[in-house]
Amino acid sequence: MEKFCIVILVFQILKPMRKYIKEVCKLDLRFGYERNRLNFSGAWGRIWIMLSLVLISPFSIAQNQQIANSEFYTEASFCQIDQIQTPSTIIPFIGRDSSNMPFQLEADQIDVPVSGKISLDGNASVIQGAKAIYADHIMYGKDDRVIEAMGNVVMHTSNGDRIEASALQLDFETQIGYANEVSFKQADAAYEIFRCGDQDCYDKNIIQPLSLAAPVSVLRGYAQRAYFDGHDRQRLNNVRLSRCPEGDDSVVLVASQVVLDHGTGEATGRDLSVRFFDTPILYFPILTFPISDERKTGFLFPSFGFGGDYGFRLVTPYYWNIAPNRDATITTDHMTSRGTLFRGEYRYLGETTLGGFNGRVGAEFIDSDRKFGDKRYGATLFHQQQFGKYWSSQLDLGYVSDRDYLDDFGDTLGADSADHVPQSFSAEYRRSDQVLPDDDLNIGVLFSDYQIIDPLIQEKHNPYARLPELSLNWKAKLWDQELQSELNASWTRFEHAVPSKVAGSRLNLRPSILFQQKERYGFTRSRVDLDLISYNLNERLGEYGLRPSLVVPVISLDSGLIFERTGYGFGNYWLQTLEPRAYYAYVPYVNQDDQPLFDDNEFELDSMSKYFSPNRFHRTDRVGDTNRITLGLSTRLIQSRSGKQRLQGGVAQMFYLDQRRVREDPSLEPMTNRYSNLFGEISVNLTDRLSSSLDSVWNWNDKQILSTDVNLDYENHRSHISLSYRLNPSDSKEQLISDLEWPFLRNWLVGVENIYSIRNKTNLQTGLSVGYDACCWATQFKLDHKRKEITGSWEGKTNFIFQIELRDLGRISSSALGGISAGLGLN
Repeated sequence: MEKFCIVILVFQILKPMRKYIKEVCKLDLRFGYERNRLNFSGAWGRIWIMLSLVLISPFSIAQNQQIANSEFYTEASFCQIDQIQTPSTIIPFIGRDSSNMPFQLEADQIDVPVSGKISLDGNASVIQGAKAIYADHIMYGKDDRVIEAMGNVVMHTSNGDRIEASALQLDFETQIGYANEVSFKQADAAYEIFRCGDQDCYDKNIIQPLSLAAPVSVLRGYAQRAYFDGHDRQRLNNVRLSRCPEGDDSVVLVASQVVLDHGTGEATGRDLSVRFFDTPILYFPILTFPISDERKTGFLFPSFGFGGDYGFRLVTPYYWNIAPNRDATITTDHMTSRGTLFRGEYRYLGETTLGGFNGRVGAEFIDSDRKFGDKRYGATLFHQQQFGKYWSSQLDLGYVSDRDYLDDFGDTLGADSADHVPQSFSAEYRRSDQVLPDDDLNIGVLFSDYQIIDPLIQEKHNPYARLPELSLNWKAKLWDQELQSELNASWTRFEHAVPSKVAGSRLNLRPSILFQQKERYGFTRSRVDLDLISYNLNERLGEYGLRPSLVVPVISLDSGLIFERTGYGFGNYWLQTLEPRAYYAYVPYVNQDDQPLFDDNEFELDSMSKYFSPNRFHRTDRVGDTNRITLGLSTRLIQSRSGKQRLQGGVAQMFYLDQRRVREDPSLEPMTNRYSNLFGEISVNLTDRLSSSLDSVWNWNDKQILSTDVNLDYENHRSHISLSYRLNPSDSKEQLISDLEWPFLRNWLVGVENIYSIRNKTNLQTGLSVGYDACCWATQFKLDHKRKEITGSWEGKTNFIFQIELRDLGRISSSALGGISAGLGLN
């Protein structure tokens, strides 16, 4: 029944999309690299790749450490672990220097045919620490330690690698030799085992081999002949390489020769092709690629795409591993309909005697956008630095050439749209035990401005720039936890680009004293604040004074009781609480009509915490007068044995003892209602995986619901279902939101999301994704349609993408296509 309901849900959500499915047929499949995805467009994409990459010789593939997991890959636990078959007697020595360890020679028959040679026949083995050779016949040189092995040869290296061959000749000390018909598995370099401190520990591990874990393979392959050129270098002829688990050859690298250099962490292949289900999809005359997690300089996999806004698109990134703590990515993004956009990103981190620092610099530039008709650009700078133990700073600057930049290049910047681009610098001093024991002191300076890029926001409505803002916050415990003192102070200089807007400086000073007592059965809390606000404006504009100021006391009393009872039901013992709460706040009226409004506003009563707050504003420009009582009642249901909370609910109601005359806009009439809206909330954890919540605001005067938020969520490993209902009549919004992600047939994952406007009777956003994960490779189909109302008419946009990612090659990637989005805070 559960699966049937899910199918019905998916069908109902997709039903409005049927007319858009036809549009998909008109779209070209995109072959593109986004983050660490490889997207293919069938034969055309493959032809373009081969034509372009054949021209790049020699070619290198770069590795970058900052790699995000593919969103349609499963967890590692889902996939088969390819453990290397390793004798338990040598596992404790893996990763250790075995050069000074004794040799162990064993066989069914041991003979000395000539001087200096030892012949081992039948179940023969030569072992030194983790280095071991097993074969049907072994000839061992006592003087030169050269080993000749034949028949079912198996060799284990000190790193945990396993090599099988028909014949082998190897100098055990220099690791120089060769092998025929080789199959091998390379161990994960991150492999670690429990280290023994004495011989008794080793003996116990040998007696109980199940307590040891064998290494895990990260690379396997076959070579017709292998040459060992030392401890860290091998040459392989006629090679097949794969990172897929054994038995899965869906993604294979085939080459006439591959040189593995474990010292540099890279391999070089000649006449190398990438085969997907034994079909060549990429070819390189010569190619270097990483065989470890170390970063490497070179070209990243390019991306290809087709689209109406861009035409044919080719993105070619080059990764430069400058140093262990510095790197750069340089990208050319050619669009036949627009031109060529050049993109660069530089990242760094380091240490000074005072502390660490890190940052990035990014820039994009297109000399002439043929569709826009002018040059366009964007840039970002982000830097963080620590100065000693207590000081830190952050610089975040961004800029784009025009308001449509992110709409046109949002896919390269990691964002479809944004309201503003941040431009700020901050420094902060944090320290405890500065004035009194256990006190906390925070001193800060902030320079902040924004570039508004939303075309719907008029310039006069842009937020003010803070040039600068100085802040001080101090909190101290005067008498254990019961008596506390606080001081919050700030001085801010406000500037605006529109000359008609009022500008100037503002001083906020708020000393506070708090007395509280907490017991198991309840609490009491008394607080007195003194709000001081003073302005120094540039000039007198309209009703605003030149230097208005005010001093307002804010008094609040808070108390609550906790009643408990136990009971038994549904096979469990339960603890239920009943928690009544009473809150009183008093703020006298002070005329504030001559004060500007820089960054304050009157907030909505849409959460429980706001009902138990003394003010209706943020108290930076306005201190709202009030004389009121808030009554609240909450309850919790807790499972006694596990301590898990299964239910929580509460209601809150304000009762006003006087009118409220301070308003955000002085022209507004005082509020004379005697009681507030009723707020209620409840959340239920039906099981560990299924939960629901509801919060609602009821208006007594209009006898209607002002807002409602209902949620139902199910989480189970890779499965997720979320259903929501949103009602907000003041914003003319009534929406149904659904989000489903569900695995089926083990390897498949389907995702559906939809936002439906009940009032407009239309889908605002609908998305479908179907993914298949074979662990070694994955594919995903995505379809997304968005609609928005512009000047009374509805406009829609449909995106379609089909992606195929080869997991090993997908890891050969960087954030090159992220552009400057990270610096703009858009990710």
